[in-house]
Amino acid sequence: MSSPPKNEKTANLYCYITSEVNNRLKIKLKQDGITKTAFMHLMISEYEAGNADIRNVILKMRKEKSIGNVRTRRLERNMFARREENKKDLMLDGPLSNKEIEDLFDILESEIGE
Repeated sequence: MSSPPKNEKTANLYCYITSEVNNRLKIKLKQDGITKTAFMHLMISEYEAGNADIRNVILKMRKEKSIGNVRTRRLERNMFARREENKKDLMLDGPLSNKEIEDLFDILESEIGE
């Protein structure tokens, strides 16, 4: 990953993990030919873009750790499933970018009031 432009503000992100987890992570990342920084950039950008695989991991973790109530998690899961179905149907003059799709759904959600 390259450095951000000099005029962009950045923030540091720290995560404490055990040395055992760190060693296993290093091995897996080395096998995949990726650095820790590149891995974190990838995970953050995919999460921010609404990647379905990342979202499913988050939903699974929330269920396992009982984060949020059951009704809210069910609504989120259903809403996300509808988004994914609708993304497939939105092939107007070519595929929309993730940002365009997210903006469209944000508008729809605000008007529907879910």
